[in-house]
Amino acid sequence: MICNNVQCLRSTSHAVPANPVVASHSGFARRVRLSRRCRGYEELASSNAGATGSHNKSARLHICASQSRPLSFNQRWRSFKTAADEQTAKAKDAIGSLPPVQALADAVHIADQKLAPVYNLFKAIGKWWDAQVERYAEFGGEEVKRQWEWKRRTEAERSLWVSIGQFLGMSLLTAFWEAITPVSIFWGAILPLFLAWILYDRPFLSPIIVTLILMAPFKFPPGYNVRLI
Repeated sequence: MICNNVQCLRSTSHAVPANPVVASHSGFARRVRLSRRCRGYEELASSNAGATGSHNKSARLHICASQSRPLSFNQRWRSFKTAADEQTAKAKDAIGSLPPVQALADAVHIADQKLAPVYNLFKAIGKWWDAQVERYAEFGGEEVKRQWEWKRRTEAERSLWVSIGQFLGMSLLTAFWEAITPVSIFWGAILPLFLAWILYDRPFLSPIIVTLILMAPFKFPPGYNVRLI
């Protein structure tokens, strides 16, 4: 009876209606009927396993195999990973159960217990060092902040005093130059004016010209014989 049903299923599975709508509907209904018949044949095969067990089993496997789907790549990969993890765990257990490995683990555990005070000492030293580094970093940050605030407040004052020093220094140098050079237009006037034009953006406000104007009555007195060079 089972063989006749199998042949009937094969013959009905290859029959394709002409209408595609009817074909899709009939295909869905055929798959439902096949799944129901597959379950019925499994129950029948399990009940009649004594007399016709091998024949029913082959028919059931043939019908169910036609309905099974191949495994996807992800399913195969998960199966492979599960098997690999199981094999790795078994290998670890087997290696860990070896007497040399157990003896080595016991020796390491005993050494850790013996060296626990040393470990604690190093941890305490590390914590103290980290605290000192943090304190120094905070001090350096505060010092840099104070220097920046001081420079920001005193930058204008510093620039003023630097400008005053440069002005007085160049004025004294120009006065010394006027004192040692002869009374001539080139050495006493033209050369200093040329230097002022080169060194300063605003030469008429430079200390060189200001000093020349202040020392002109003493360098070139009225009625004194002035030379060109």
